[in-house]
Amino acid sequence: MKTFVNMLPQSYRRQNLVRLRFVQWAPVWILVFAGAASAYWTENIHYKTDLDTMRMKERRYAPVDKLSAELGTIRRQLTDLQKQEAVAAELVSSRPILSLVGVVSRSAHECGGDLRVSKFKLQASAHSGVLSGQRSDTVAAATRLLVLEGTAQDNLAIPKFVGFLRQANVFERVELKSSKEQTSRGDRGHSFHIECSF
Repeated sequence: MKTFVNMLPQSYRRQNLVRLRFVQWAPVWILVFAGAASAYWTENIHYKTDLDTMRMKERRYAPVDKLSAELGTIRRQLTDLQKQEAVAAELVSSRPILSLVGVVSRSAHECGGDLRVSKFKLQASAHSGVLSGQRSDTVAAATRLLVLEGTAQDNLAIPKFVGFLRQANVFERVELKSSKEQTSRGDRGHSFHIECSF
């Protein structure tokens, strides 16, 4: 059983209730906002620290990036040089063949048109030589062999051709392996087989 009567207006009582709830919840909201602000401030500090660290590392490793780029350029240049070296080596290896053709052509021309070379073949050969001071041990030296075949009008043009080849001082050895007389359509001539090692 109530012993008092609340004579305060309804609006006044509502204001008191709101004020009371505000006083009760204000510390809670203050703590929440303070915690959020503290977390934001901490994360912001960490972000700035990480950003500074990243920039410092970028400055530190900038020379490495530069060296890496220069290394890539050097590798490309090295690849180009290797290609050029391969082309040069191919040209160098083909130049003796051209010089041999010139020597053979001049030697045949010196025979006054009495001799014609019809076959020009290069092949690898191997010969064995005995080392000095060793009786049974042998060493195989790889050489290249130029094989020449053709025909001559007489038997005198062939030794002249061999002599001109030797006088060129290009070959280590010039050997006339065979010389045969042959008849073609009533014309007599001589075929020859010459091997030149170099």
